[in-house]
Formats: sequence, C-alpha cells, structure tokens
Amino acid sequence: MPHYLSVWTEVRSEKLAINGISPDDFGQIVMNPDSQAISRSSGRLIAFGRDRSGDEIACVYELNDDAIPVYPITGYFTET
Repeated sequence: MPHYLSVWTEVRSEKLAINGISPDDFGQIVMNPDSQAISRSSGRLIAFGRDRSGDEIACVYELNDDAIPVYPITGYFTET
C-alpha cells in the first residue's frame, strides 16, 4: 500500500464536504484503492474504493512530479 502526503486546501476540503466525502475516507481510498483509472475528460488519476459505510467513492487527484504528495481534486459517490 503506497503512502501519500495529501496537500489539503480549504477549497478542496469544502468541495469534498459538499459531496459528503471526508478527507479521511478520501485519503484511505487513494492509499488503498479497490481499482484505479485515468479520467477520460481531465486525464487525472481516479481511485475507487468504499468508505466506512460501504458506499463506493471515486477520488480524483493529481500526483506531484516526485509522485509522493497528492493534490485532491474531488470525490463523489458512484452509486445512487
């Protein structure tokens, strides 16, 4: 399991909160995803996993050039 340092800003934290995603769930899914993909629309990385309630979440993020810090972009529930 990789370990990343997430670079959080107030704007990113608020964006996740609006979508009902906690920073802790976001971080856990990015560090230990069930699957990964690259967004066709943005080219960014997406990690898929389940939160503590069992709901599937997609976490969109970018990696720094040295592939250690993570820049959270957004997160959303994939199932309705």
